[in-house]
Amino acid sequence: MNNMENKRVLVVGMGKSGIAATQAMTALGADVTVQDSKSESEIDAHLVSFLKGRNVKCCFGFEPEDMGAFDMIILSPGVPPELPFIEEGKKKGAEIVGELELAYRLGHGKYAAITGTNGKTTTTTLTGEIFKAAKRKTYVVGNIGVAVISAAISAEE
Repeated sequence: MNNMENKRVLVVGMGKSGIAATQAMTALGADVTVQDSKSESEIDAHLVSFLKGRNVKCCFGFEPEDMGAFDMIILSPGVPPELPFIEEGKKKGAEIVGELELAYRLGHGKYAAITGTNGKTTTTTLTGEIFKAAKRKTYVVGNIGVAVISAAISAEE
């Protein structure tokens, strides 16, 4: 997946994860479209300028018309895959990928993932400190701060 040239990618959700996924896909040569339920006036103007400067197509406040145009749809955390336009894209052949899956495919490091209902931030922070104390190169990512994909791409081992 190191070369996405000529691949058409839709990134759904323009929070930290969506922005990081968009940066990764454009760097790999993909033809990227982004979608967010917020209107363009609700999106940070610097982000809109950044996206348009990289020829990223923007669907702010509306869904793309031709869901058959995408090879891959990347969902930010919290975006339900059951949304009708995402299901339509899947039916038309697009691969649906979450941010974690994308990070795993593009990354070079080893992962320790923490999931659950309660205590994730505390457990993640503690685990990160344990790895750091053991002199391991450590990235504590997710809802805590840095998007997973950003750290995964920069990790060397």
